[in-house]
Amino acid sequence: MTGPLFPQQQPKAAILRSLAALEGDVDGMSMGRCAALCVSIHEGLDALTGSRDAGLMETAMQVLRRTAALVDAQGVFSANEEGDDIATSSLRLLLVPFVEAELLASSPAPDGPHMRYRQVVAAQEAYSHFLHRLAQYSLMGDLAGRQYAGEEDVGESAGASNPGDRRTAKIERFKEEKQLQAALADIERRRAAGTCDADADGEEASSLGGPQGGLDEEDEREAWALRLRSCALRAIESRGSVREEGKMLQAFAAHRAEERAAPADVRIARVQAAVEADAREADMRAQVLGGLRNVASSLGGSTGPSASNGRASGAPPTANALINHRDAVRAGVFRPSHTLPTMTVEEFGMQEHAEMMVREAGQAQAQAARQAQLDSRTHGQEEYDDEENEKARAWDEYKDANPAGHGNSALRPCGRALQDFGIGKTSFKEGGVGLFVLAGGAAALALVSWARGNAMRTGTPYNLTVELPLACGVTIGTPVRIRGVQVGQVLNVRPSLEKVDVLCQFEDVSSVVPRNSVVEANQSGLIAEPLLDITPQLPLPTWSAGPADAGCDAEGTIVCANGRISGNPGVALDDLVYIMTRLARQMEEDGFDKVFAAAEEATTLMREAQPLIQQSIELVGEVTPLLAELRQGGLVGNLEALTETAAAAAADIQKLQGAVLTDDNVKALRHSVMTLCRTLEHVESISSDVSLFTRDSAVQRNLRTLVQALSRMVDEGLLSQGATEEQARACAE
Repeated sequence: MTGPLFPQQQPKAAILRSLAALEGDVDGMSMGRCAALCVSIHEGLDALTGSRDAGLMETAMQVLRRTAALVDAQGVFSANEEGDDIATSSLRLLLVPFVEAELLASSPAPDGPHMRYRQVVAAQEAYSHFLHRLAQYSLMGDLAGRQYAGEEDVGESAGASNPGDRRTAKIERFKEEKQLQAALADIERRRAAGTCDADADGEEASSLGGPQGGLDEEDEREAWALRLRSCALRAIESRGSVREEGKMLQAFAAHRAEERAAPADVRIARVQAAVEADAREADMRAQVLGGLRNVASSLGGSTGPSASNGRASGAPPTANALINHRDAVRAGVFRPSHTLPTMTVEEFGMQEHAEMMVREAGQAQAQAARQAQLDSRTHGQEEYDDEENEKARAWDEYKDANPAGHGNSALRPCGRALQDFGIGKTSFKEGGVGLFVLAGGAAALALVSWARGNAMRTGTPYNLTVELPLACGVTIGTPVRIRGVQVGQVLNVRPSLEKVDVLCQFEDVSSVVPRNSVVEANQSGLIAEPLLDITPQLPLPTWSAGPADAGCDAEGTIVCANGRISGNPGVALDDLVYIMTRLARQMEEDGFDKVFAAAEEATTLMREAQPLIQQSIELVGEVTPLLAELRQGGLVGNLEALTETAAAAAADIQKLQGAVLTDDNVKALRHSVMTLCRTLEHVESISSDVSLFTRDSAVQRNLRTLVQALSRMVDEGLLSQGATEEQARACAE
């Protein structure tokens, strides 16, 4: 049998015709035929119960019982299986007890309450069997599983739980069922998109009751799982309703038994009371209906002349008038008739009891104090009565001397004196109004002045522009500080593709910005408040013209008014967040185990490095006296003298290159070269001595470089003056 995925899409008349065609003969039906009819009964349950046809309902019940018997006989479901072990085509058979329970709960009972009670008990058992089987195969869902487990734990007392908990559970079931219906609708759309035209009898059909179309095995199984979860939610809610109905039927049966056991006169009195109650209810109903007719007539009379004519002639209001004003009638009828309670009766009783206890304690204390006062008196009650009479008499005399409202005229003499000068109540009122107007005008002027930026300003402001590569959160109103003290604020921020121009306003020209200042856009505090910090660098420049003076640009030491200065991003919370995010991602990629291992290795390395650090400290202690001895021994002076000698030699060589070469000059040059060779020997001896003290290879390397440079200079000088290569090599050696 082909059909859609959802119950509402199956034609209801076709379901009724299918059941009528069976004519009660269901014994020879196969498992597949029974399963398809069970799905059809589930889809057309509303139409079946709405038809009130006892024969069709009995046929449907026989089909369900036949299907359940075939399932048990063939062993389709086993206690040793799991939900994944059940075939997809067999999932629809799990709905058989649920459909049976729904049919029993919705079917009328023509034989009276006792027959209805049997149906209710059978429906409750079918619901329990369905939920137990779904829980066994873990096909119920998380929400339904929790609620089912909670009801099983509390047993029959589940109906007596907190109403708030029941309401919360019902809301959760409603939300879950909406999500399940949405998921089923998505699957149905996919199935409809992939469905091809097929013959009603020949095409392969899915177990959902429709053509297989675009559904594969996984989609079909998912659809049945969602459908079973939705039925589980409905079964939990319906089982609670059926349980409450069973309790009411039991109470009704007990009441009927009690009435039958009562004497005849008592039963007659009860019947008369019931008749009177029915009469009162009928009268009240008539009054309510009459009031509603009057309301409808008044509302219908405003629609036009026809309605007014009908009301004048006594005719009832038209249907169109009632339909047009049904929203107004609904607003007047469907509203709370009383104030909704804010606490339970038990809580109110406990509150009243606590207040009563407080009042009783106060009364007891007052009575004890009064009794102690009476006991302290010498003459007892008579003296107390005399004192009370004296107090009452004094109070009466005070009321006679000060009538009601007399205290409001205590300042009347002062007011009378002011009236002599023409100042009365009217003058006070007019003066108060004038003062109020003046105060309001002054406040308005102050507000306008503040809004224009002139409020409480004592100095001469000036503006300058700071160029930043990034804004770093700087906006209009950001404080501008010099060495941590606010001296102005940001007036405007103009971004561009290359930089961000920040227009700053300083409160007074006394707050100058040297051109060597460091300008940074920082963020401070827990909320990363942006700040524009200016830090002048040492040495501070001197200036004579202020930022707003004409000679400021000529000096060039400070930033002038409307000038520009470059700034850089400073401490920013965004950088910290970026670094921490990268660290977190790196830790997540590498794994926390590696991080912990690295931390352990670092701890071990630091522990092993402690002896080395101690040895370094001792070595520093030993080297420090040697360095002090070197400073005191004049090594630095010797090196300076050597440097001066080398410089003089280089100068002499340059002079020789520019002078005329004579024999005397050559001899003198040879003598100088020999002297220089001996000087170099002394330098080598000094460098060896220095190496013994410092053991520093860098000093040796620098001296060796200096000697080689001087040797090359001498070699070039000798060659330029005509000396032989052997003499130059000997001098270099």
